Amino acid sequence: MAGAGPHLTPREMAKFGWLYLNRGAWDGRQIVPEAWVADSTRERSRGDFHLHPAGRDMAYGYLWWIDQFAPSSFTANGFGGQLITVLPRQDMVIVTATSPRPQIAAAMRRYVLPAIRE
Repeated sequence: MAGAGPHLTPREMAKFGWLYLNRGAWDGRQIVPEAWVADSTRERSRGDFHLHPAGRDMAYGYLWWIDQFAPSSFTANGFGGQLITVLPRQDMVIVTATSPRPQIAAAMRRYVLPAIRE
């Protein structure tokens, strides 16, 4: 059940992010339909999520928070600070597997994102 209970290592989380970064393709083979990746990472609703830098409602797709850390990015948020953040503009996937969440968001905004934009 994807919404409550996959037990993934950080490497497995990164692979999942890589699959979505590549629009569902893996090693030249389409594993997940590209249309599904596009649909699932597009805004479907808005929700209150405490990690947003401005503390405002965020866009939500199908199990992905949209533009949480950077424009065109999408993030899967798991239990205890587990995050899979896909940054298509930077051709990058960032995985965290730690806690607590507010410090992860602050570190992403303060250190990680500025470092990759340079």
